[in-house]
Amino acid sequence: MSKTILFIDDDQVLQALVVHLLSKHLKDYTVLCASDTQQGLADARKHRPEVIVLDIMLQNENGWEAAEALKKNDETRHIPIIVASGAGSPFNGLPFIDPTLIAKYIRKPYNIDELVAALRDTIDITG
Repeated sequence: MSKTILFIDDDQVLQALVVHLLSKHLKDYTVLCASDTQQGLADARKHRPEVIVLDIMLQNENGWEAAEALKKNDETRHIPIIVASGAGSPFNGLPFIDPTLIAKYIRKPYNIDELVAALRDTIDITG
């Protein structure tokens, strides 16, 4: 059975780049991409990935709401979430954000080594 990473980001160029680069670094993993939170939530329930990489600033959507929905759903609550965002610290000025929703936070633009390290750390921590 293939191990899966779900990448939720509305930048399709970045999606293609991440799929290409992660396929070289994490050969045992399949990377699925979703461009919005609705598709991401459906894909998480259907494929049950080992980890989700979630952009917070999606076009006309809030990634934090997706993180909350994932953690409230019995089928997806166990899946660790790595937030990857260029929006600055995820908690500064946002006291309503629950830091327990995410396993890791990395700032965009990130380099592929940073993303791979975050994925490996998160996957190792959870299983």
